[in-house]
Amino acid sequence: MLHVLNFVGRVFLFPAIFQNFHLPLPKNEKVMGERTVIHLQLIATNEHYYFGSLRALCDKFDTNAIGISYNALRNKPPKPGEPYRNKMCIIRKGTLEAKSTKRGPKPKPKSDEDGNA
Repeated sequence: MLHVLNFVGRVFLFPAIFQNFHLPLPKNEKVMGERTVIHLQLIATNEHYYFGSLRALCDKFDTNAIGISYNALRNKPPKPGEPYRNKMCIIRKGTLEAKSTKRGPKPKPKSDEDGNA
């Protein structure tokens, strides 16, 4: 007989025929997620800034500050390992690996046709 302990502490007995049969166990945590990170380095002051998108970068810094417009960056965006460089700045693109959590908005319960939950 094969003894298996489940998640609430109960022991189940399985015949030997099921010893090589494995069920996938539920995962307690979600897989890791990746987020895009845009890294701006201003050459004159050696300051570093981090953004979630090219649009966010261009909302904070205008064309005169970084030497390139949003439309030009959008047409030729930086790629991981291939940064954009000019006399004023270096713009790099990378990924931020983050562990997903169980926090955040929960799915809403289904309601009946009358709108009551």
